[in-house]
Amino acid sequence: MEVYEQRNYIQHSGISNEMAMAKLNKTLPSIIEIFRFAIFQTVKKNETNDLDEVLKKLESPNNEIRDMIKNGLDFLSLKG
Repeated sequence: MEVYEQRNYIQHSGISNEMAMAKLNKTLPSIIEIFRFAIFQTVKKNETNDLDEVLKKLESPNNEIRDMIKNGLDFLSLKG
């Protein structure tokens, strides 16, 4: 959400929030890495490469990979 807000702010006003950009530059690469890992693990575990099916698997309750994503994102928010 913050990425989208920053994009809109820059697009419409021509300036950015320096602190928000610093936070995004620090955390966004890790967030992307967590999601990429989760997608690849789901593909490997379920032997499918259909993106819709992979995303449905990730959304399902009691999914260990979904829990790994949540834990990874919680960890990032604590790193600050």
